[in-house]
Amino acid sequence: MSPLFKARMGGFCWFMCFLTSIYPVMISGRLIVAGDPAATAANLLANETLFRLGTASLLVSTSFYIGATLFVYEVLRPVNRSLSLLAAFFSLVACAVGALSCVFDLVPFILLKSAPYLPAVFTVDQLQALALMFLKVRVQANDIALVLFGLHCIGGRLPYFPINLHAANHRRAHAHRRHLLADLSCPANRKRSRSLQHDARRPG
Repeated sequence: MSPLFKARMGGFCWFMCFLTSIYPVMISGRLIVAGDPAATAANLLANETLFRLGTASLLVSTSFYIGATLFVYEVLRPVNRSLSLLAAFFSLVACAVGALSCVFDLVPFILLKSAPYLPAVFTVDQLQALALMFLKVRVQANDIALVLFGLHCIGGRLPYFPINLHAANHRRAHAHRRHLLADLSCPANRKRSRSLQHDARRPG
């Protein structure tokens, strides 16, 4: 596979990751009511299929991000293998955290559908509060994953920093040469330059 193909596939996976992550965010914001376990429980039980589809969509989004990570690593490996590997490590750990956090989406339905042994131990209000608590834990796990994704993006940019620095220095040197040539194009400066060269050749 050519580097251009890998770069395009990485961009495609990133785009699909973004696209498939919109629905989970929308459905969670619609069903989860902050600070109201009873309303959240009612919304989840009334829209269980929609919520589970959101969880599945989140897993698909994570899969696309894994693909993006691998393609970006292949593109950046010739530039700086160590930094590219470090960035890929952060990304894969973030994907693992994000995927595992989806387990917390399953727990509320176990609690709210009243498994046979739960009503003897917890009241309905307690079960609803526990369901909301697990959803909050999932959100916090996603926040940890986002931090790791940020480190991946920074690490993916670092391999190009020496190249960009060299290119910037090259542009400055080129601009300086053009400035000198522009100065020498003036008759007065050409005359002064010839005079300095003649003085430099004159024996002391």
